[in-house]
Amino acid sequence: MAAILQELIRHRNAMILSLRYPSHSRENIGRVDCVAVFPRLGIVYNRIKKSANTSIVAWLADLEGVEYDSLSSVKRSVPNPKTLSVRQAWHFGRYYSFTFVRNPYSRVLSAYLDKVATSNPLYAATPGSGQAATVEGFEAFLDYLQSGGLHANRHWWPQIDLLYKPVDQFSFIGKVENMAEDMEKVIANAKLKPHGRPDFHSPHSVKKRATSAANKVNAFYSQRARDAVNSLYRQDFETFGYAID
Repeated sequence: MAAILQELIRHRNAMILSLRYPSHSRENIGRVDCVAVFPRLGIVYNRIKKSANTSIVAWLADLEGVEYDSLSSVKRSVPNPKTLSVRQAWHFGRYYSFTFVRNPYSRVLSAYLDKVATSNPLYAATPGSGQAATVEGFEAFLDYLQSGGLHANRHWWPQIDLLYKPVDQFSFIGKVENMAEDMEKVIANAKLKPHGRPDFHSPHSVKKRATSAANKVNAFYSQRARDAVNSLYRQDFETFGYAID
């Protein structure tokens, strides 16, 4: 019975959001791992994988008063568009909306280091996996993306494709490279009242190990790799103001 009720709520909210916000991406707005809603704070956060989204979700969950005890539980515990009340779904567009993007060079390298160049069986079939992280392994991974694998996993989708609405409709888009300063802007503009001043120079304690990809770009990027990323993520570079090397 509970499962049937949840399914009815999801269908109801999907209809409300579709009618109220026709410009929003139906695919992204309905995904738990893409949109996190904090009704008490009046915030919608568009999650982008490999762009510090776990740290941001966990911090907002703390502020919202969401109870969780692990990385997986915080993702399940935070409300999303499918679970909102009728009133919350109706006023969804009034919430302060923001996201954080990341330099495509470090983001796709982070995806390779964290997901592919490991012993994770979920990525065993991905080219470049099953071996220690190397320049050659990274190039093999990028070859895979160029040959049709770009949208096989949302950890390496172009960031522009992960947005639930057009860029110009967001209240704010921050950059991971300016995390501390840009989160201060979110706090001020959304009129949040955190307990103390959070340290956004380091990951939230619930976050998994960091790959430190930004510090490894020079070591892993051959000219061939740069050319591949420039082509694969050109729209991200142009839309979010990152320089193409």
